[in-house]
Amino acid sequence: MFDAANDAHRRYNPLNGTHVLVSPHRMNRPWNGQVEEARGVDLPVYDPSCHLCPGNKRVGGEVNPPYSGTISFPNDYPAVLPPSPLSPSPLSPSPLTPSQKPHALFAAHPVSGRCRVVCFHPRHDLTLSRMSIPEIEAVIRAWRDIYHEQGKMLLHSGGGYVQIFEEDAGLATVLKSLLVAYDNLFTTPFPYSMGIHQSPHPLNPASHLHFHFYPPLLRSASVRKFVVGFEMLAEAQRDLTPEAAAEQLRALPKTHYAEG
Repeated sequence: MFDAANDAHRRYNPLNGTHVLVSPHRMNRPWNGQVEEARGVDLPVYDPSCHLCPGNKRVGGEVNPPYSGTISFPNDYPAVLPPSPLSPSPLSPSPLTPSQKPHALFAAHPVSGRCRVVCFHPRHDLTLSRMSIPEIEAVIRAWRDIYHEQGKMLLHSGGGYVQIFEEDAGLATVLKSLLVAYDNLFTTPFPYSMGIHQSPHPLNPASHLHFHFYPPLLRSASVRKFVVGFEMLAEAQRDLTPEAAAEQLRALPKTHYAEG
């Protein structure tokens, strides 16, 4: 009889319409490959070599103010640049006739936008998981303000998307609870990439707020699960089932291991 907790199966994600191959039996395989050094928590409160600490010079030459809370500033090396009316894009200097249009393989279109950095806390050694609820609420307010400010600019240019979100009561508590569980999982600061989806501008009532947390596919605090040929050429694959992962997180202590 098929057992989803132990047998290979394909899992459907109704949020994005994709499938993931789940192979729970692979959790028992041995590992003789690369081993990562576990991250410690003995970081300094202030690091004079950090480009984001208060009073330090950033890579672009700007000097950070002696901030005492959450701050935001333009990214020194953004992925996209603001549109410039004085510098028309060389990719599309004027409308092209059908005979002038490039082949689809060489088609290119200009992209513009704005990128901002949010420093959550002046202390170099703190992450969201170890910040207080009021401090996390300040981060949420900064995200909300960027969402509204950048959204107003987008509305003047025909609309677009800001990858931040509206403030929600209780959200700081939910974030802290989840991130404390992540750190407690291997009793080490847990690395991840977090993304947020919400309504574009103009507002779309069909949109809903949701978070994405992408950890580096760790099997343990020192062993990564590398994305290799099968995942790159066939389909997404994971070893741990969602139910097993959720059960592990729910069973963890609610207090951060470094503060217990």
